[in-house]
Order: sequence, then structure tokens, then C-alpha cells
Amino acid sequence: MMGRHLLILLLITGLARIASVSGNLLIERDSTAYLKMAELIQQGKYQEAMEFRYHPLYSALVALLDYAVSDPETAGYLISIIFSTLSVIFVYKIGLLLSSPGSAFIAGIIYIFHPSIINYHNEIMTEATFEFFFLGSAFYFLKVYKENKPLMIIPSILFFILSYMVRPDSLILPPLYLIFLTYSCFFSNDKRASLIALLILILTTSAMIVGAKKLTGKDISVKTSVSKLLSGNSEEESPTSDKLKFYTRFLKAVDPLFVILFAVSVFRIKKSHAPLLLMIGINYILLYIFYLKGGWTQSRYFTLSLVFLFYPIADNIFHSRSRIINILYLLFLLQGFYLINRWEKLDLLNCKRAGEYTLKEHGKGQIIATTRREAAYYSNGIYLDPTRSRDASIYICREAENAPKEFKLSKQFPPIGIAKGFNVYIKK
Repeated sequence: MMGRHLLILLLITGLARIASVSGNLLIERDSTAYLKMAELIQQGKYQEAMEFRYHPLYSALVALLDYAVSDPETAGYLISIIFSTLSVIFVYKIGLLLSSPGSAFIAGIIYIFHPSIINYHNEIMTEATFEFFFLGSAFYFLKVYKENKPLMIIPSILFFILSYMVRPDSLILPPLYLIFLTYSCFFSNDKRASLIALLILILTTSAMIVGAKKLTGKDISVKTSVSKLLSGNSEEESPTSDKLKFYTRFLKAVDPLFVILFAVSVFRIKKSHAPLLLMIGINYILLYIFYLKGGWTQSRYFTLSLVFLFYPIADNIFHSRSRIINILYLLFLLQGFYLINRWEKLDLLNCKRAGEYTLKEHGKGQIIATTRREAAYYSNGIYLDPTRSRDASIYICREAENAPKEFKLSKQFPPIGIAKGFNVYIKK
């Protein structure tokens, strides 16, 4: 039965993610950087690739798959589809550790249809890959904590290191593991197993962090992490104290229907849920501090540990006979089904057309100043910030924006439906 459940979940997840990606008309702005890193890694320019502010594993995987498919954009989407699909294995297996096969299956269904997971796992972005390694680390740690299997801490730490090499958000895991294992050393029935796991945790984490630091060139010491936290070092927004914006983004990421489902499932929280709920609680507190210090709160950051809230909801749905809860669950699934099958980024369709026109008419390698980095990607050009337009040969912007005086209009792409208009300018 459990094997059949998992096969069904894998099949549905794979089909859902393929359908979602097929409706994606444009890559994300940050995707251009990941693809550039992959290109540099393929060329053997590892030091140059490490100069980007992103961690390298995702781009390295894209570079590796690109050898097989010969299209970096396709490779990027495939990596996201593969790891998003495989993540449902850990969603299900964690559910088995915490509850029954029925509840674990429902948790997997929630994972497939959650709006934020759909939106962020269908991009050439790190979220899906990170989710796989992050959940893998949590799963093997739960094997240590709940089943007294100390050697399982080794794959847990290995998955942690791999998740860190995708993005740094998993740094919350080792301190939490340390807290739970220290507690177990004093209060668990098998103190010896907890002590062995604790010693392995300290030794392997220390060794692997040093290795990861040398490979990525990123300083992940506690001192540096705390310094970044307090400084709010963000390239995306200026410091702000607008708390309403924080809560709005939180609600958008978590999803209002999901919040209601969780609220009516709080009574289903069990002691076994404690490690996961503590992880997500600390994660959200850190995000709040980041926000107050530097505005570092894109909605996507709330989704990385969101899976840990699935299990009380899954238990409640599985055991409940309430018609209201069943209706809420059905509405939640219908919402996800709609998102999976919709076209995305229609408003930026002309941005892609402007980039492709530039490549066709002016050739690749042009220096392009643009308000949308994606336009430079599709023109196979060199991106330049609009403030440095004097060094550019081409300027691409929305129709409502004005190009600098030294540029003349080359091509207009007028609005089509909800697609905004874009213009291509060349230097006079």
C-alpha cells in the first residue's frame, strides 16, 4: 500500500510540475544569473562563477544536464522538475514517521497543489533543488531522533551540506539538531544513541562546513551569519519598518486557504511534530528580523520550510468527518489545479519578443541596458544596469519608460491584452 501511495504521488507530482513549467512564458530575472553561472562552470571558469552572490550547486547541476540536452534553459527547467518531483518522497516518508500512511499521502497531495510551491518550483530557480536536500536532511534527523538510529545523522548532515551548497537558508538545521540531541542525551530512553549521534553531528558538521566553505568560497561561520542578520545585507530592498508588508507577503506565500486549514487543525499537533514546528518557527522569526533590518523578505523565502506545517493539516483531513474541512480542502486543491494549468508572465511576453528581435536584428554580444534583465538574456547580450546606459549599444525598456536621449527607437512591441508594451532603442 505504501509503495503504491508513493508511486501515485511521484506520478502526479511529475505531471503537475511539467504542466506548470509548460505554461511558463518567460524565465525569472535571477534565472539569468543561474544560467550564466552554469555557462561559466561548463567553460571551466569556476572562479568567475563563484563571484556571483549565489551558491553554486544548482548551476553546476544545470551545467551537467546541459551536456545531455544542449539547451541551458531546458536543463534548468528539468532540474527543477526532477528535484520537485523527488521531494515528494521525503514529504511522504516524513509523514510516515509522524503519522499514518493515509495522512502521509494527504501531506503529499498538499505539497503537489500548494500555490507557492507550484509557483516557485516551475522556475529556473533554486527552490525545488533546495527543498529536496533540506527535506532529506530533516527526514534522516527524524530517524535519529524518533527511532534512535545514531548513524542516520551522517546522511542528515550530508543532505544539509548539499542544501547549503544550493542556498544558505539551511544554516538553521545544525543548531536545532544540536539542541534536540543534547536534550535527548539527558531525557531520552536511549541516551547512548543520542550521545553517539551528537558526537557524529559535531565532527561531521565541522569537517563538511570547512570543505563546503573551500568549495563555495562562502564564509558560513556563526560570526558572519549573525553579522549579516544584524546588518540586513540585502540587495533587493532598502531597510523598512513597514510590518504590514511583511505580513502581506507572509500571507501571500503561505496562502489564505492554507492558513485557515492550519488554524482548524492546531488541535492535531502532536509531540512528534515539535522538531519540525520549531524549525519553521525559528525560520520565520529570522525572516522577520531580516525584514526589519534590511527588507529581505521576498515571498518565496517563506515557502522553504512550509512543508513542516502540512502534517497537522493532513492528520486533520484524514481523520475529520467535518464537511466544512472537506470543502476547504477541495477548494485548496482546485486553486492549485488552476495555477498548474494557467499561462504565466503574459504581461512580460513583449519583453521576450524584444530580446529575440534584438538578437535577430543586431546579433549576439551586444551591450544592453535594460530595466528587465530577461531581455538581455533572450538577446544573448551583455546586461548593463540602466544607470550605466552611456556604455550600452542598445536600450530595452517598457513602453511607459523613457530611453536616454542618445538612443533612437528601433522597434516597438505594443501592448497585447495584458502584455505590456516594450521598446528597443539603438544608440544614435
